[in-house]
Amino acid sequence: MKVQIGNYRSYFSPYTIVESFTWLLGEERIEKITDSKLFEKISDFAQPAFAWFDEVKPSRIEKGKIDRWDHWSADHTLSLIIVPLLTELRKNLHGAPFVDDADVPECLRTSSAKPLTKKEKENGHVDEFHHQRWEYVIDKIIWAMTQIRDDEWQSQFHTGKSDITWKEVPCSLDKDDPLASDDDVCHEMIQGPNDTSHFDNEGYTKFSAEIDEGTKLFGKYFRNLWS
Repeated sequence: MKVQIGNYRSYFSPYTIVESFTWLLGEERIEKITDSKLFEKISDFAQPAFAWFDEVKPSRIEKGKIDRWDHWSADHTLSLIIVPLLTELRKNLHGAPFVDDADVPECLRTSSAKPLTKKEKENGHVDEFHHQRWEYVIDKIIWAMTQIRDDEWQSQFHTGKSDITWKEVPCSLDKDDPLASDDDVCHEMIQGPNDTSHFDNEGYTKFSAEIDEGTKLFGKYFRNLWS
């Protein structure tokens, strides 16, 4: 995968071009130039060309190439982009959308905040936990995507050493038998005397549910991912 996304293009006009030389000519001289009748005539003449440029020029460079292997684990591939992008967004939050109380702990809910006065409500004020709720949601999403990106989070629930052998056994022809097969020989897993392997199914289920919660929040608040 190759992705190239450029910065947003600046708006160009005769004024912005002249003002870019402020560092050289100084604000006073620039102001005299842009206030002159000659500059006004030049600007009026050139404006259609700048308007045309604004219509045909894309607002930013957006190029992407997907390779055939990128979709094999699309969740992992996407997480490689999502984690660093949302981490940067988290550092530069300038606002916050409304977050449902059900998506945050009780201590951050509107019911736990100091009640707003009538005047504060009329002026559009938000409660004291408004921004913290959004930060909580962003953190949950980043955490979930980080687990998916690392791709080895399941290993923490496997402990001990494995001592397993496979024994050849006749295959059952009974369709209700899990060993049923059309082959002549099947294999049965035999646990050896030195096998100490253990899988923490309860811990795995709880951890997996936390990841699922983060991905659900990502989908629910996807259109609010702005700074």
